[in-house]
Amino acid sequence: MGEQFPGLLEPLVSERDAYMAHVLRYFVDQGETIVAVVGGAHVKGIQKKWKDNIDVQKLLTVPERGIVGRYSELSVVAILLAMLFYVVLLAFYR
Repeated sequence: MGEQFPGLLEPLVSERDAYMAHVLRYFVDQGETIVAVVGGAHVKGIQKKWKDNIDVQKLLTVPERGIVGRYSELSVVAILLAMLFYVVLLAFYR
């Protein structure tokens, strides 16, 4: 998946690995015995990030949309309004 969609790999796998490693390590550090069932894609990532100092607030913060995201939303709205206008015109001229 990472080769086909590299932009999805970070939020879907790497960030989840970091978050799960942080939460699991938190409970282990508290003296808890835990059993975690995770998908195979996350095991190596969790092991790799186990000793890292993870900034959880950064992981929980949703990044602001860039200019492409804003224009994409405006484009969709414009297309929908144009379609609505077209349908109204068709109904009016029948």
